[in-house]
Amino acid sequence: MQGTKIRLLAGSLLILASAGYVQADALQPDPAWQQGTLANGLHWQVLATPQRPSDRIEVRLQVNTGSLTESTQQSGFSHVIPRIALTQSGGLDAAQARSLWQQGVDPKRPMPPVIVSYDSTLYNLSLPNNRNDLLKEALTYLANISGKLTITPVTVNHALSSEDMVATWPADTKEGWWRYRLKGVGVIRTRSCGTVKAAGRCS
Repeated sequence: MQGTKIRLLAGSLLILASAGYVQADALQPDPAWQQGTLANGLHWQVLATPQRPSDRIEVRLQVNTGSLTESTQQSGFSHVIPRIALTQSGGLDAAQARSLWQQGVDPKRPMPPVIVSYDSTLYNLSLPNNRNDLLKEALTYLANISGKLTITPVTVNHALSSEDMVATWPADTKEGWWRYRLKGVGVIRTRSCGTVKAAGRCS
């Protein structure tokens, strides 16, 4: 019995000693991913897929703000501001903006144009390939709505009377997996969207 223990111990030490010389290879960055930061602090990432030339061009703009940044008086702002953005032309003429959104949704895998969560707001556009004109319009539009919105009583009322196309995530904060994920965190008591007078409410 004692000899068995000694052999097991020696075997364990040998395994541990061997493991000490095994080093995992460092993960190498994917050369297809390009990323950088503009002078204004905007972080950008580009993934090229030359092996799939028919892929649509997926454009995302993530703004790192959500309902957690709202004060009590600002409840619902993170939801209603994207609604206002979707009713404005973003530096394009009205016809260009309508055309952009008509072509900016993938018919096979449609996504909401905007998704608002607790700590981020995500704008989504899916453009046909080989349409550099649309890509330029999309970047112009996103640049303008992220910092040059016209917010007046008229534009707010117009947005609130229009169809609400802004989705919230998670759709149901009472789901078990979501509550488990946020167990012990103050955010569990916060809704991912609120109400600004007649603004859409979370379900």
